[in-house]
Amino acid sequence: MRVHFKTIVVMVLFLVALSASAQQVKNDAVNTLQSDQAAAYIFAGNTAAAKEILRSLEMAPPVNAGEWLDIGLLYCEAGEPEDAERVFQLLQERFAPPPAIRQLINHYRALGCVAPVKPQSFKLSASIAGGSSSNINSGPSSAIVRLADSAPARELILLPSSLPRSDQFVGADVIAERSLQALPGAYLTGAARLREYVHETDFSYRQVSLGAGHRGSSSTNTSRSWDVMGDVSQLWIGSRQYETAVNLQAATWLGLSAIRQMPVRWGADALFSALHYPGNATFDAQNTELRIKSQLQLRRNMLLTLLAGAVQDKSTAGRLGGDRNGTMLGMGLETALTEQHHLTLYLQRYNLRESEAYNQLLFGSTIRQPITSIMSVRYQFKLDRKQTFYLQWVDYKREDKIDLFAMKSSQVMAGAVWNY
Repeated sequence: MRVHFKTIVVMVLFLVALSASAQQVKNDAVNTLQSDQAAAYIFAGNTAAAKEILRSLEMAPPVNAGEWLDIGLLYCEAGEPEDAERVFQLLQERFAPPPAIRQLINHYRALGCVAPVKPQSFKLSASIAGGSSSNINSGPSSAIVRLADSAPARELILLPSSLPRSDQFVGADVIAERSLQALPGAYLTGAARLREYVHETDFSYRQVSLGAGHRGSSSTNTSRSWDVMGDVSQLWIGSRQYETAVNLQAATWLGLSAIRQMPVRWGADALFSALHYPGNATFDAQNTELRIKSQLQLRRNMLLTLLAGAVQDKSTAGRLGGDRNGTMLGMGLETALTEQHHLTLYLQRYNLRESEAYNQLLFGSTIRQPITSIMSVRYQFKLDRKQTFYLQWVDYKREDKIDLFAMKSSQVMAGAVWNY
């Protein structure tokens, strides 16, 4: 009986130790993501939020020299030399760090900590690009459109001008943002986009937008943040005014934790657009998307984003096929191959179903169920914090029960981006 009792005690102690170890792994993962978030705040100029995270990390407190070193260096980059020196001294007294860490600490002490980064009241991003597209007119993949058995003809033969046309293009984008000092977190934004095709100039387009928004984070939990923005945009294709849109979007991150030793945060997005088409008002619609999202830090240099949501595309002027309802799925994977070389993969899929038959005369009782898939691969070379060069490939595909709407397109482009 005594041996059995000792066995039970040993097992209980083992389970307690195992539970404590698992909890420590989870805490380490969360601390890693919080340190990265503090670094992002410093880069964005929000040193107040960064220092709040660093102080919360100190309260944990970290259990190894590496985490204390990260906190000290981040204090230094946030313009807090006294806090940095305090952490450096604590690290040296408590852990007896190896020569490499002592040398790094002495290097930062010799240089002195940088001055606090002042938040930018005005931000500007400009980019240029050039490339090629295989289907600039969204032409259907097949020249033959099958009709219903009850239709006047068995099939339609499309003219060559209606089939996919390829062309090369050049383009430019400008995005500006102005913070409102009188209302912390509020901002005004504007954007302009231009794409010119070399031969098919009737499909060249211009788009401008103006909007306002507000972003911030919780005063008690910096892992909870939000960004709400509304804007009005106008799109011209060729010389025609094609689309007017009123957009409202809200994005929020709600929490921070760890799953299987990986830092993870989760949140939700809501998007609404009211679309008007001056050339054909029957296409007017109201689009609504509600999404949940999560980000997992697979490795220190790799971030996985997952999205899932419900979609409603409501007709407001008698569009053929009626309303569309369905779902969307998305996945993004970002990885830093090195400090300068970055690679991003993004996948997105929409599954929709219309509420009524599209055209009973030609297609009978067929109800469209378009499935739209997008895949993008982007390589970036970051020359410095302000200048980036990139190569990007985008593949777009739409499957449809009606041949007239089934299409695919691909684009290859190269460009440069400047941030000020």
